[in-house]
Amino acid sequence: MKISYIIIRVVLVFLILIGGFFLMNSNNQKNKVVNNNENKIRLESSESNVDNNQENINSESTQTTLTNQIKLSELSIHNKESDCWISYNNDVYDITNYIGKHPGGKNKIIPYCGTAEDFESAFTGKHETSKVSILEGLTYKGELLN
Repeated sequence: MKISYIIIRVVLVFLILIGGFFLMNSNNQKNKVVNNNENKIRLESSESNVDNNQENINSESTQTTLTNQIKLSELSIHNKESDCWISYNNDVYDITNYIGKHPGGKNKIIPYCGTAEDFESAFTGKHETSKVSILEGLTYKGELLN
């Protein structure tokens, strides 16, 4: 009787150990699934943010969502052909790469590099609003502080 009692105890301990092992392994697998899902969600969320950021960069809303504030004194530093910023409607653009493409010639633009009111006056005097879309397609730098 003592031997069967010992065998039953050994079998019970063995079953408890095996059951505990499977239970721990099952929890580890669940944690891995949860962690993988969390990582996947984080990754998808990051990819979504990248997509959203790319949409913002490619849209006109960039002007409102990624706004740098630029002082007139900073604008005025960018006053040459090789570094030309202008302001139109309080939005500052880097038009350096466009100067050579201007149909009227670069000399029509260069005198207005680094200016706000002077550029806007000359621009609207010549083009009114017909060429604003060209400006908006150039490198947006930020909002001009008054």
